[in-house]
Amino acid sequence: MVGGGGVGPTVRDVLAFHRIDRAAYEQLLSLGASPPPARNAVALLMWLHRRAGVDAVAARRGVAEVLDGVGALVFDDELHALLRRHEGEDEERGGAGGAILPAKLAAPYRGAAAPAAAMGEDDSCRSLFVTFSKGYPLTREEIEEYFTERWGDCLEKVMMEKTPVGELPSYGRIVFRHAVMAAAVLGGERLVKLVLNGRQLWARKYIPRQLQP
Repeated sequence: MVGGGGVGPTVRDVLAFHRIDRAAYEQLLSLGASPPPARNAVALLMWLHRRAGVDAVAARRGVAEVLDGVGALVFDDELHALLRRHEGEDEERGGAGGAILPAKLAAPYRGAAAPAAAMGEDDSCRSLFVTFSKGYPLTREEIEEYFTERWGDCLEKVMMEKTPVGELPSYGRIVFRHAVMAAAVLGGERLVKLVLNGRQLWARKYIPRQLQP
């Protein structure tokens, strides 16, 4: 998969190479699937295509790897709309590459997406609000270990409720490196229950206080 300049693949090259993966994603959407689970399903298939004999933990890490890497392009609606327009214009000119390639498509493909924090993105879209069963809290370290073991290097930070000395936290906030990871954990659900070391953690989308009704 080498770009026209011979140095490395461009964004357009990657989009064209993964055309079948994009088609599978759009097919799932047409059947009524919501974007998060559709992305996860296709990302899993993309990763399994390169692996064999993997367990569930490795598969979850693989999904995260795809979503943070080439999946950032495969599931980008704007880029695919741009590619379709460009290919249409090129076909009108005889299909000889006469249409000028848009800058976004001509840009070199740089592999895994840069952490959203480095791009100045608001971290609320990458966050989950979590609560614990009364009397059975979890520590920051337990939460970090749980997600890292299952999803790899996906966390930016874990924040816990500030409580007086001797009192246990009842809620916290998890900030992921990328928004797709927060969506992947929820899997299209409004609220999900996870079990960490025999204790329950309930997670839902984080909504900043100023945006709450």
